[in-house]
Amino acid sequence: MQRTIARWVIGILGLLLIVAGVGLASVVYVIGETLEGGESLNSSAQIIPADACETVLVESSGTRVSAEEFERFTWIAERSAKDLLISIPEGPSVVLVGIADSAAVEERLLGARYCLAQATDGQWSVDVVEIEATAPDVDFAGLTGMWARAEAGETVVLPLPVAGSTLIVTADGPFGLGDVVLTGRYSIAGADRFGTIALYAGVAVAVVGLILVLVGVLGMRRRGRHEAGASSSESSST
Repeated sequence: MQRTIARWVIGILGLLLIVAGVGLASVVYVIGETLEGGESLNSSAQIIPADACETVLVESSGTRVSAEEFERFTWIAERSAKDLLISIPEGPSVVLVGIADSAAVEERLLGARYCLAQATDGQWSVDVVEIEATAPDVDFAGLTGMWARAEAGETVVLPLPVAGSTLIVTADGPFGLGDVVLTGRYSIAGADRFGTIALYAGVAVAVVGLILVLVGVLGMRRRGRHEAGASSSESSST
């Protein structure tokens, strides 16, 4: 009776370990396949149509990165650094991308021409703002902020703008920008290494569970009558 109970306990424990190990390895594998480069998760790209704009201003309220499309991976969004990826796939040869204080930006707008981008239900629209048709494009020379220069097709990575700051994308010359592509990125340092360890751990747990099941089924089974009889005969002959 005790042997039977022990077999059941070992077998059930083994099955639980197999399920846990396979489950852990599967989850880690799926997350690893979803993460770009093993350590980041990108949101869907949002496109600002700016063909008629030399300069586009985007208020911080519109540049939110949402984790709603990653419902299975919400914990990644909650524990990661948030960046904004900005690119101009087919725009002018050189663009300036930056984040500056909104109040300082507004001081440059009077009498100038620029475009204001706004998001509604995930769709971006652009309004051209100009006092006169001959108004010059807004000048940001000397404006304090975080700036990067990029060529067409290159991606600029900036921190997600906070309240009171404005995202600026401007052509280095009198050219239309074309489509401005915004993508949110969640990054977790060390996620790739942690994922590898967790994957191997899941496999190891499943293997241990399989061994326990085999021990419960084969190692502790009752011997049949023929086995017992053969053992007795061997003892008598000796």
